[in-house]
Amino acid sequence: MRYERVKNFVAEWTLSVALAVFIAGCPGDACPADKLVGDAERGAGLFASGDGMNANGGCQNCHCPDASGGCQFDAPNIQGEECQHLDERTRNPIVSHPGGKFDFSDQDVADIEAFLADWAK
Repeated sequence: MRYERVKNFVAEWTLSVALAVFIAGCPGDACPADKLVGDAERGAGLFASGDGMNANGGCQNCHCPDASGGCQFDAPNIQGEECQHLDERTRNPIVSHPGGKFDFSDQDVADIEAFLADWAK
């Protein structure tokens, strides 16, 4: 009998945690950077250097200079990546980003998004 109560509690707790993570991970109305006009040239500089805090030289070291991915650590292709995903992976990661957490502003995210959009064309 006690085993059944523990089993039910664990199942309910797991469902509650999964639901909370799902809700927290759902996009809101829009990414704040989507309301800004991105500058692809500035975004290229940020992509090359990270936020200045990353000693390994920025996004391009793992994602390659053209954002096609695979230069290190099986980094994914992020050409054309949108604001919401950039924000979730670099500023507010639920799952740790291998490059760490970046201190990008909304404008930085918009600029990087504009740079990545150019590669997707």
